[in-house]
Amino acid sequence: MKTLLRRDVVPHALLFCGIEGVGKAQAALLLAMALNCDAPASSAAGEVPCGVCRTCRRLQAGQHPDLLTIAPEGALIRVAQVRQLCASLALKPYAARTRVVIITDARAMNPEAANALLKVLEEPPDRTLLILLATQMTDLLPTIASRCQQLRFGPLSRRCLQTLLTERHGVAPEAAGIAAAMSGGSLTRALRFSQADWLARRKWVIAAIGLDRPEMLSSRPLDVLLAVAEKLAGHKAWVPEALDLIVAWLRDLLIFRYAPARLINQDQAALIGRACGRMTDEALLQRIQAVGSARRQIEANLNARLVLERLMLQLAGRLT
Repeated sequence: MKTLLRRDVVPHALLFCGIEGVGKAQAALLLAMALNCDAPASSAAGEVPCGVCRTCRRLQAGQHPDLLTIAPEGALIRVAQVRQLCASLALKPYAARTRVVIITDARAMNPEAANALLKVLEEPPDRTLLILLATQMTDLLPTIASRCQQLRFGPLSRRCLQTLLTERHGVAPEAAGIAAAMSGGSLTRALRFSQADWLARRKWVIAAIGLDRPEMLSSRPLDVLLAVAEKLAGHKAWVPEALDLIVAWLRDLLIFRYAPARLINQDQAALIGRACGRMTDEALLQRIQAVGSARRQIEANLNARLVLERLMLQLAGRLT
């Protein structure tokens, strides 16, 4: 992004790709500020906004008339939203040197909305930059993606996340380390895993399934396993996090014998060390794959309770 600013070759449309929580929206806002900052001496090449001038402050507050944002209404970005945007773009920018449009979760555009946006990309307005945010380029229609210059945002490192959690959000170092390791490089997920009740949730999930005592899994009462599935299905918003917890625990059981220093659940190293020899590597890998399959099925809107019931049986070794 700095290279584009330094060379003064910012295109009319950019596509920021990367998982949730790696700073795509913040980068889009910083770019809008850099393009319109009132303080030309903020950097030698105008790459860094000052953050304190009137324009920067208005952009940061979301109060600048030339910063336009489109986000899903419910599950979708609808054609009416894009048509309203087109009407706004037909007018000249009010005050900014470069008007900036940020489309968050661009994959949520329905086909009609995407086709309406395509017309804007084919005939871009003067002094206007469109920034689309998405997880990956394939989330968008090829005709949309091909008209944008892609910038890829990689996952944040564990060290970076741990520093952000401790210094900016006041998370205790041990909890920050676990949350950072669990997050997959996403600050959003790391913050979720650093919540005060997260450790209690982890303890309940692992113990309820029986993964703290793998040697007893096969004898786990059926009604207990089905009750776990029912409780998880009743809190659907928490299911992805619970699946993450299960995968992380299985992963730690798998790698403890080879690289104990790389555990995610470092605070449970003693328990993992006692439990890791109770299941073969093949059995652990099968269970990790079963969790991945369950996640995909739930994301595809299959019945969550039925999927979780099947998963509990697979984790207990009663179903392949």
